[in-house]
Amino acid sequence: MSRPTHNTLPAKSNRARLPVGFRAFALALVLSVAPPIGTGFTQSCLSAAETRAAIASGQVMPLSSVASIARSRGYAQVASANVCSAGGTLVYQVVAIASSGASARLTIHGVSGAVLAER
Repeated sequence: MSRPTHNTLPAKSNRARLPVGFRAFALALVLSVAPPIGTGFTQSCLSAAETRAAIASGQVMPLSSVASIARSRGYAQVASANVCSAGGTLVYQVVAIASSGASARLTIHGVSGAVLAER
């Protein structure tokens, strides 16, 4: 019986693991999209419990619908999503990542699913 010429490790799962550098980049990206203090930008985001309650009561669409909207715009995954009140309207603030690694911040209306901003 012949031995392999290189070391092989058994796969621990079917999911691909992201390199540490990419994870650090994604974390830095998520932290960088927060508005700077003192800019006059006022936005109040819901807690996880409040978000679940808003979804259950129909005030906002479920996250699966938001992920579908991001995919329909060419993004491979949603890195983060927060429900926030902007001008009295509940919106999703989403960081989406394309398969190329490019990312964007989307503002999606919480009920209609209309993309209000993409940058």
